[in-house]
Amino acid sequence: ASLVLVGRSAKALDRVVSDLGLRPGREAIPVPVDLSVPDAADQIVSFIRARIPHTNVLINNAAIQGPIGPLWRNDWSAWLSTLQVNLLSPVALCRAIIPGMIEGGTGGSIINISGGGATGPRANFTAYATAKTGLIRFSETLAEELRPHGVRVNSIAPGAMNTAMLAEVVDQGADVAGHKEYTEAVKVQQVGG
Repeated sequence: ASLVLVGRSAKALDRVVSDLGLRPGREAIPVPVDLSVPDAADQIVSFIRARIPHTNVLINNAAIQGPIGPLWRNDWSAWLSTLQVNLLSPVALCRAIIPGMIEGGTGGSIINISGGGATGPRANFTAYATAKTGLIRFSETLAEELRPHGVRVNSIAPGAMNTAMLAEVVDQGADVAGHKEYTEAVKVQQVGG
């Protein structure tokens, strides 16, 4: 497939594109956009429509960890930014892409990456857990709305992965992140999961 890859860093996106090794006739188009900006979805979809006539798959994978620690100690603007990136941006991207999927008549697939407190309480990660829980219910509801149009909507919770977001948990330590979260993060880092 041809891909549109969205991320904050143009340099990081260029690295990903060069590592993909796509077959001839396929392309990966990097789109550097910050999803914490409320109109980012409109920017992305305008760009896609100008380059690709029909989009049949959307994968919402972007996320930020957000503030770690008890809610009353969290920076409020960071809390809101976490909801913007982890919940509102995926919703906005779905809202903007869906009409083209329906008009294309061939259906499509939307995959929202979730996890991080969506299946149970996650103390000290209220912004992240709230956003991901909302994303799951949104996905379930949207799946019902799109069923008659042949567009599938799913959420996937891949579990803890050795990423920069996991490093944020380790950097905060057990006193802020909580013993359980910190211990799990260290374990995943050690095995390179």
